[in-house]
Amino acid sequence: VLDYMGDDPRPIEPGTKGTVRIVDDMGTVHCDFDNGRRLGLVPGEDSFHLDKEQYIKVVLCEPGKKARVTTIMNNLESLQKMVGGYIEAVYPFEDPVAIVCDEEGKLNQAELNRSLRDENGKIYDIISGPFMVVGLSDDDFASLSKELQEKYSKVFEYPEEFFRIDNKLQAVPVSVTEYIRNHKHRF
Repeated sequence: VLDYMGDDPRPIEPGTKGTVRIVDDMGTVHCDFDNGRRLGLVPGEDSFHLDKEQYIKVVLCEPGKKARVTTIMNNLESLQKMVGGYIEAVYPFEDPVAIVCDEEGKLNQAELNRSLRDENGKIYDIISGPFMVVGLSDDDFASLSKELQEKYSKVFEYPEEFFRIDNKLQAVPVSVTEYIRNHKHRF
């Protein structure tokens, strides 16, 4: 959000919002403004601030990696980029959160990532490809509260390996799998 422009013959009106395209080597922040103009803002000469509502804190879960909290832009393009395709939101929890994943992840045979379990611990679905746990507001995705960041970072902390036993799909957190491999136990 532009607060004011310094020495510009055609300044953009204060309060105009824009999207950062790139920050160059000189530190100039190049933006596409909502009024259709494209300009570079010079820190120290121009005054601007980030619109906190444009960014949300989420728990990102990628196949083969530990879950982590990250900040992303809250727009369709960023969400699609994070999951690698068209987004789908699912609501498997009572908390005000959604899982945002690639709606075609399974069809495209994306790598299996994490399981979803019922109250008895039984797997009822598996998410393929990267996904995010996001907070919910009245009408949009929102930042997760600190409490929900911690909760879902723990729920999805470790990646899982999937296998079949007696024709039933099982999942084991990678940390357990690595322990077994490292200690050469047989089960």
